[in-house]
Amino acid sequence: MSEVYDGAFRSIINKCCKFVLPFINEAFGENYSGNEQIVFFPNEHFIIQKEDADKRRITDTNFTVIGEEKKNYHLECESSPYSDNMLLRIFEYDTQIALDNSKVTEDAITVSLPHTAILYLRSSRKTPKKLKISIEVPGGKHISYYVPVVRMKSYTIEQIFEKKLYMLIPFYIFNFEKELPACEKNEEQLKILESKFKQISDRLIELRDKGEITALEYNTIASLSKDVINQIAKKYKSVSKGVGNIMRGPMIITEGMKIYDEGMQKGEINGILKHQIETAKNMIFDGVSDDLIIKYSGISPEKLEELKAEMAKS
Repeated sequence: MSEVYDGAFRSIINKCCKFVLPFINEAFGENYSGNEQIVFFPNEHFIIQKEDADKRRITDTNFTVIGEEKKNYHLECESSPYSDNMLLRIFEYDTQIALDNSKVTEDAITVSLPHTAILYLRSSRKTPKKLKISIEVPGGKHISYYVPVVRMKSYTIEQIFEKKLYMLIPFYIFNFEKELPACEKNEEQLKILESKFKQISDRLIELRDKGEITALEYNTIASLSKDVINQIAKKYKSVSKGVGNIMRGPMIITEGMKIYDEGMQKGEINGILKHQIETAKNMIFDGVSDDLIIKYSGISPEKLEELKAEMAKS
């Protein structure tokens, strides 16, 4: 189940990377303008442990934002309720990312931990607003840093559009998860839910028509929203059909999107193809079906077969 949500999170970052900066502004209190450069890094890391050598860890996304200064970021999307194990996973991810980007001289190593945040799709009163990681270094000194927690349920439609948190839209259905059984049985309640998503769809179309988001970005949000709705509401056919079809909306193909697709096949779009290949590799390792890998990574079926053959040899 979580592979659909993880795939949607990675996919929207792959195809709509400019949506990342407003999310970073929200989570960390930054003030990025949207003109900064984002450089993605592989999401696959190996953790060295006594009981499990070369243990592999897959992060949701790991990148650097280059503006007035360079900052490393690490984002995770979590659909399960909060547990203490998340702190252990985050620290493993952060330290491995720091090691991967470390600077080694003849007698010293310098490591820089990334700025990390977690998006919780489900949350409760027990879900903390931030996580604290403390490190005790030789000499008894403690160093601490915080991991902001972004809770999906904290955001209304108005806040999402006001803050341009468009990457949250595919997951907005989580805010109504407990209401889905009632919506399935009660047509009036279903219509109320549908009206909320019709408002989202209409506003997205308006942004697309004004040129504030591209047709590719619109199609990506709409398609991923339908995927997530179908997954979370798979027991509720009326909800899945009604709300899912609203969010799917009118898909359009523009000349620019055709050029984008051609560029992807030729590997001519700087940085994006490499990131999508890394995403596909991670999903292959996780045992995700070919259809979902193609949908969420954006690579072609032919390229997927090549990757699987390469990984089988290694």
